[in-house]
Amino acid sequence: MAKNLTLVEYIEFMGAVKVAEQTDVDPASVYYWKQLKTAPSPHNAWKLIKDSNGILTWAGIYQPFVDNLEQKQLEFDLKDEA
Repeated sequence: MAKNLTLVEYIEFMGAVKVAEQTDVDPASVYYWKQLKTAPSPHNAWKLIKDSNGILTWAGIYQPFVDNLEQKQLEFDLKDEA
């Protein structure tokens, strides 16, 4: 069985244009996914999981995004806002 990939790894492997075609979204959206600025909708995530034959999983798509948001929250410093 192939190794499970994160969405970022999958985009790097497949290319942003191909992933955009798979999900019928603008390539700019895929670049935002790769930068962990946004995450695909559940509908698009399901398409990717099916098209990748399980190489992508729900956790591989959403966990890096959640981890990135959590890290940004931990780095937030109220002193910077004063």
